[in-house]
Amino acid sequence: MGRGAGRGPARTPTHRSRRRRRRGGRCAIEQHLAPRIGSVCTGYGGLDMAVELVLGGQLTWYAETDRHASTVCAHHWPGVPNLGDIRTVDWTRVEPVDVLTAGFPCLNDTLGGPSSGGADAVAG
Repeated sequence: MGRGAGRGPARTPTHRSRRRRRRGGRCAIEQHLAPRIGSVCTGYGGLDMAVELVLGGQLTWYAETDRHASTVCAHHWPGVPNLGDIRTVDWTRVEPVDVLTAGFPCLNDTLGGPSSGGADAVAG
């Protein structure tokens, strides 16, 4: 039999869930905690749900101004704070996160107002 036969699939660095690091002359296993996720221009939170699923993390806070989207987010993440308008947030007081997701801001409503119909200078 060849090397490693009968021991299951070959172990490669991409299959490791933990890394080993030298500490004080001995090897220690580094524990990976679930990443904290923050979200700006969240919308209904689809991207954030996908990131939670893929990375195994948890949404720590989100920033959404649309009342309908905020209602959906509040349903999916009860107890998670909505920071509201990102232009008015004091970011020095916001809990740090490991992953930041960002949706596409609604520039037509933000800059041109709801009646602009997309005819503002930014959206074209």
